[in-house]
Amino acid sequence: MSNENEYVTQVAHVVKKNNHLYYSNSNGLFKSTDNGENWEQIKVCENCIGVSTISSNNAGVLYAGGYRSLNRSSDDGQNWTKIETYPFFNTSNIFINDNGWIYVGGRESLYLTKDEGLSWKNLLPPTGFEIVINKTFVDKDNDVFLLLTNYPLIRVCCLSQALINLPINL
Repeated sequence: MSNENEYVTQVAHVVKKNNHLYYSNSNGLFKSTDNGENWEQIKVCENCIGVSTISSNNAGVLYAGGYRSLNRSSDDGQNWTKIETYPFFNTSNIFINDNGWIYVGGRESLYLTKDEGLSWKNLLPPTGFEIVINKTFVDKDNDVFLLLTNYPLIRVCCLSQALINLPINL
């Protein structure tokens, strides 16, 4: 790590790949093979500008996204392939459910692929207002929940036909 006090934005623990740890921040993607004692920076792609999110599926395939890119690695981050079919400009979060479905959120979008990126479906209906997705959660029934910067918790329902505001009363 360049700075021992570096802010960590996302962490993925890859159990099926020798317990390697990965984290991403504005400086890129980092990997540890010794449970976080030491870190090395991993180059994801030539034209990547930061890596804002990292996730892995049950088979240990890594997915890293950032500005203008969504990439995958099946060899512990040694080699990366850009997912050319990804239809959005920016990637701010990735969630992969137990079925291997990949949900990718950007500033104002949420896409789903059930075929490892061959095809994509936009899950958000037009809102008429700006939304900023911070985090995507998917439960065991494949209901999608979004944590937004400028609105409370939102549920995507009805086959992407509506966004439901979920009040949080504390």
